[in-house]
Amino acid sequence: MLSSPSKAAGMLWIVVALAVFFSIPAAASEVPLSSLENGMNDLVYSLSRSIVTVVSTRSMMVPSVFGGSEEALQNLVSSGVIYDSGGAIVVAAATVVGADHIYIDFDDQQIPARLVAVDYNLDLALLQAQHRVGRPVQYSDRQLCAGQMVIAMGNAYGLRAAPTIGFCAGMRDDGTLQFTAPVTSGAVGGGVFDLNGRLLGVVIGTIGQADRVALAISAYRLPGMVDYLLKNGDRQAGYIGVSTADVEISSPAIETAPSPAASVSSLGHRMSEHGVVVTYVAPASPAAQAGVRRGDVVISFDHTPLATAPDLLRLVRQSTPGSTVDLEFVRHNTFFDVKLMVGRKQYFRPMSFSETEQFDEPTLSPDSLTRILDYLKQEVSRLENRINHSR
Repeated sequence: MLSSPSKAAGMLWIVVALAVFFSIPAAASEVPLSSLENGMNDLVYSLSRSIVTVVSTRSMMVPSVFGGSEEALQNLVSSGVIYDSGGAIVVAAATVVGADHIYIDFDDQQIPARLVAVDYNLDLALLQAQHRVGRPVQYSDRQLCAGQMVIAMGNAYGLRAAPTIGFCAGMRDDGTLQFTAPVTSGAVGGGVFDLNGRLLGVVIGTIGQADRVALAISAYRLPGMVDYLLKNGDRQAGYIGVSTADVEISSPAIETAPSPAASVSSLGHRMSEHGVVVTYVAPASPAAQAGVRRGDVVISFDHTPLATAPDLLRLVRQSTPGSTVDLEFVRHNTFFDVKLMVGRKQYFRPMSFSETEQFDEPTLSPDSLTRILDYLKQEVSRLENRINHSR
């Protein structure tokens, strides 16, 4: 029978053995996790050298608190991707068109930049910084990336290159890539990268609620776009002023009704199972002037049948501004064929604080000092409540 000291020594040996045994898999699991973290840190830093903050300023007239109006300076914060070592930067067009001044914020430097040209078809623009900045991105030649993990990089509330993780959902019918990577309004113009650090696309906007789904122009299209803009200047795009959605036509009969703007002809070749329903018509737009209304079902554009809403968007953008086309649509089972003059696509600068990232409440506007104060009071109240509940 063992003595007490012998028992104690035996138990100590067992404890040490078990500790060593269980420490082996634990240490083994920590190694790849540490390696993954270090690799991700290195990747994010590397990508941050290719992303810049773009600040565009514009003078505008706003209502005065004393009545009338007064001049104010509007700043719009967005992101950009460094295209080459000569200072060329690709940005989302809507963030810089119409600006009085543009500068690049990088490594605590404010570098003046000028707008070179705009591609209204791709919603991108080319800037030229006053001198070299950062490091050019490396491009991916992949056109599809469905299911691939991605990193979105762009400005987020003052941080120049804030990363978010997501996945590529694939290519949409209009040719844009869709990602489930959340981005803020300031990240528009930033880049979406694969885990090898190659650029997959440039963010041009978001869809859905809470900005959790991003849309981007594929990176492989950038060299051709830049070459065109440098040689030819702006690439214009058509505009008719409607928003549409897909719809299936189930009505077996369509009547033709004469009208001052509509031509009458046989219906045999006009029967279609698909079309796009008009959900909005911009006032004074080419579509409004041609008599198009909300709820109309457009079945062809310039004699080309329409199956989806992106089909109409693509055909409109490819049309030459100022040209006249035939637009065929159905309203209450009545067929219309109207002449429509295509307009030129333009951008309008945002007017609300929520779109310039100063506030995150969509109801706030720059002409309402009272609402801004109310917003700040609400934030203080929320903070006080959190402190009281934590006690």
